[in-house]
Amino acid sequence: MKTKFIPALLVILLGINCLARSDEGLWLPILVKSQNYSEMQKMGLHLSPEEIYDINHSSIKDAVVQFSDFSSGAIISPNGLLITSHNSGIDYVHAHSTLKNDYLKNGYWAMNMGEELPNPGLSVTFLIRMENVTEKVVSKLRKNMSEEARISKISDICEDIVSKAENKTHYSAEVKSFCHDNEFYLFVYEIFNDVRLVGIPPSSIGSFGGDTDNWMWPRHTGDFSLFRVYTSPDGKPAEYSEYNIPLKSKSHLPISVDGFNEFDFAMTLGYPLNTDRYISSDGVEILVEETNPALKRIKDKKLKVMINKMDESEEIKHKYATKFAQTSNYSKYYLGKSKQLKRCKVCEKKKKLENEFDKWANSNHKRKEKYGNVISKIYEANKKLGEYNLYNQYCEEVVNNGADLLILIKKFYPVYLELQSLDKKKAKSYKIPDELREAVRNYIVNVDQETDKKIFKEIVEFFYNEIKNASIDQLPEVFSVLQTEYNNDFDWFTNAVYNKSIFANYDELWVFVNNPELIIIENDYAFKLYLCCMEKRKEINDILKESNLALNKYSRLFKEGLEEMNPKSKLYCDANSSMRLSYGQVKGSMPSDGLISKHYTTLHGVMEKEDSDDSEFFVPEKLKHLYNIKDYGNYSDGGIMNVCFTTDNDATAGSAGSPVINGDGHIIGLVFDLNWEGMSGDISFEPELQRTINTDIRYVLFIVDKFAGAKYLVDEMTIINSDLTKK
Repeated sequence: MKTKFIPALLVILLGINCLARSDEGLWLPILVKSQNYSEMQKMGLHLSPEEIYDINHSSIKDAVVQFSDFSSGAIISPNGLLITSHNSGIDYVHAHSTLKNDYLKNGYWAMNMGEELPNPGLSVTFLIRMENVTEKVVSKLRKNMSEEARISKISDICEDIVSKAENKTHYSAEVKSFCHDNEFYLFVYEIFNDVRLVGIPPSSIGSFGGDTDNWMWPRHTGDFSLFRVYTSPDGKPAEYSEYNIPLKSKSHLPISVDGFNEFDFAMTLGYPLNTDRYISSDGVEILVEETNPALKRIKDKKLKVMINKMDESEEIKHKYATKFAQTSNYSKYYLGKSKQLKRCKVCEKKKKLENEFDKWANSNHKRKEKYGNVISKIYEANKKLGEYNLYNQYCEEVVNNGADLLILIKKFYPVYLELQSLDKKKAKSYKIPDELREAVRNYIVNVDQETDKKIFKEIVEFFYNEIKNASIDQLPEVFSVLQTEYNNDFDWFTNAVYNKSIFANYDELWVFVNNPELIIIENDYAFKLYLCCMEKRKEINDILKESNLALNKYSRLFKEGLEEMNPKSKLYCDANSSMRLSYGQVKGSMPSDGLISKHYTTLHGVMEKEDSDDSEFFVPEKLKHLYNIKDYGNYSDGGIMNVCFTTDNDATAGSAGSPVINGDGHIIGLVFDLNWEGMSGDISFEPELQRTINTDIRYVLFIVDKFAGAKYLVDEMTIINSDLTKK
């Protein structure tokens, strides 16, 4: 097993936490009993803490999964049936789609298990247990260690903890750092790699509203997809095989069709990726004024190229459908995030807290000695990090996640390092991993090279001009070739990159894949560009090393000081891709003065938004027919077909696909988005404004049963229907 230790984030602009409200937060399930349970009971929870999280008996945590590495999901049948968001599944659906069989556009439904489609590279992760190992780590640290020595020691200790946890098991483990190395938790996982597509609605349902409605409320989207987890015949994780069997679920969540009322209890469990609620006031300023606008400009340049090229042919439109949607999503995100951070005066709130902390720290000699310079040191570190902020952001966005050519090259970087480390004899026998071979196949099938060249040219030129104007000494050396050989002509430069690189020549690429040689990759024209940009990034990170170490140290002290300053407050740590629980209520909102939004939407709203001339608001004929005859089965609410609803749960990126669970432990919906007014949520939770947008589980069942005709899937679920029970 691969040993993992996730250290405290030594990245730009980490900073300062605002005091948590008791009804906000992304909480570790293991701590619910001690921190949140009594309040959850008062709000309407009818379960015991052990029914939510238990390592000796099945519990809700055994039915919640991390889907791929970037979203969440839930097991909803004894046979490993899994539900997640529509967006979480579309990359895998796209891999199965062709122009002739466009499953993204038209949907896909397996009518029996034999029709379920395998997805190489897709995995789901189950949490076996978590353990607080803070004392095991901290007890071995010396009080006056340097920050660098402290981090190194922590890494060694955690590797030993992980090794012992994985010993003689098929489990994977990692230790994650919380709150800038104040706390440490061990997570033990079971990972399954045979995950098959079962069903997904057409984009006219699963993405209804498109970019126009994205991040908006009211919403009318049937945002879900269905997969199934398979195991070897002995029930253990296994790679895909025709002999594998459906997972015999340790736990699965019942589904309620009873509905709910506003202010009913609602909780979510999932794997939110990252929040930055510890960011400082000056960090917020840089996000709003520099980082978010810059990243949006890059996304918009990619979008402009894609729009123009997608209009040229149906083939290009098909290849770039998901890329366009994802790029558009982030462009709107950066815009909305900055706007809401300003609207909610987040910078001012954090500055106020920092001033209060400074005053408290310096009002006592003992506290002053320990905490007196914490805020000033955080500012000092952030100022230095801010000098290189744009380079780091652009390098990540352009070089690591820009054109598909560079994204593929990034995946070959470990191959380059491996070949460098091997002697000639071992290098000759080195084989490219199967996962990377699959990535090459997907690249060849799903990338239009002319479109990719245009994207490359636009964003690399943008990168060059922005960095040159900001700080000429931060430009990677490779760009000197632009002046000496190409007279700053990016069209010539781009053609040279694509003409000379094996990564743009499919025949040469496959020759390299089958016979990888160090001399070929290290002399490749495009790889040199990637490598040079990464070397400059390493050079910059070396310059920033001391600032990062200082930021980690003083952020940790700030957390300690906050707990001393407010001993009765419950402080939670930022999300970091570990399982978290949020609790709240089904609730509407008042997004602006004079505007009140209900907590739910209905199928009637879908029909109101229908526009046959706009693909974002196209409504399938069958859905219109079902609406007209009111054939909703057992899934309506008094003859009304509900579609979406909002809660005041805490959520962020990675929460999509998390089950929304009522006080009895039954699914009532599925998280898929946040509202526009809550887009500052990964920095600052705004309880009066932020709402999580969820697909009503009754709409999911209606689509599966009545629209898709796949009632056999509903039949394998555990359905809670009080009306039928009473009868």
